[in-house]
Amino acid sequence: MKSRKVIIAFGVIVALLIIYALASLKDRAPGLPELPRWSEGADEIIVEKSGERIRLFKKEGKWLVGEEGYPADAKIAEKMEEKIRDLVISDISSTAPHYERFELTSESAIHVVVKRGSEVLRDVYFGKRSSKTNHTYIRLAGRDEVFKASGIFSYDFSKKVDDIRDKTMLDVKSDEIESLEILYKGKKTVLSRVKTAEKKDEASKDDAEKKKVKKAEDRWVFAGISQKEADLASVNAVIQSFGPLRANSFPAVEKKSLKNPICSVKITAGGQMHELSIYRGADDTSFPCISSGSPYVCGLSKYAAERYFREPKDFEKR
Repeated sequence: MKSRKVIIAFGVIVALLIIYALASLKDRAPGLPELPRWSEGADEIIVEKSGERIRLFKKEGKWLVGEEGYPADAKIAEKMEEKIRDLVISDISSTAPHYERFELTSESAIHVVVKRGSEVLRDVYFGKRSSKTNHTYIRLAGRDEVFKASGIFSYDFSKKVDDIRDKTMLDVKSDEIESLEILYKGKKTVLSRVKTAEKKDEASKDDAEKKKVKKAEDRWVFAGISQKEADLASVNAVIQSFGPLRANSFPAVEKKSLKNPICSVKITAGGQMHELSIYRGADDTSFPCISSGSPYVCGLSKYAAERYFREPKDFEKR
């Protein structure tokens, strides 16, 4: 009797899965416009909402944003293009232009235009999200109908310029860092990496075999005659922050106005030096910074900045 109930329950589950699969194949109402996709990448995205206009454009193969042409976060720009390129209309909600109801008026909608050169690849208005399904109400430029599009778009297209900018300040892998220097409260800490020697029997193995063997961690020592060993966990907590180090804001501060950093950090990797200078901000929640990896003044949160506020004693073995 019990096994029979199990079989019936299993049959019901299979039937529901089949029904769901068939419904998924017919998620589009008949007669809806097919939006052509493009294979070659776009080179311009224009987003307008509530009178504000943000323009992303490609120059020498890289995405820039804003009239100032700030470097953009490539992943964000590519995600925006992908969302518009892969847009799928699944239903029609109104054949008449009742835009107020769907937040599709010129004042309330998010208007997105994607171009390649002078060719307009997509021109679409996004309204409010459906309250019942995972859809967004949209309209296409030059058409009166209100359609439903699969997915949510407000998050990707409600960003400000600073949200889209590339926030990378430094990008150095921790295992490539050879030395670390911190100047804080007038006390300088200088640490150097001591590579762990490879055993003779390990040197003869190929790369695949080497990966199977857990390599002993390198040591870090204080500069000077004593070569005193530093606490590895404390060092890793700092050097691992550089791959990459990302800003959380872009303070409206002139670089030349920043003087007397409260903390200076220098690292070397591959014989190249990378620098980070941290300054006191208007409050204790954010710290303006200058780094050798970015031409702009960037902001670090209190947590991110304070991990560099270290003196020699903070790296001593416990």
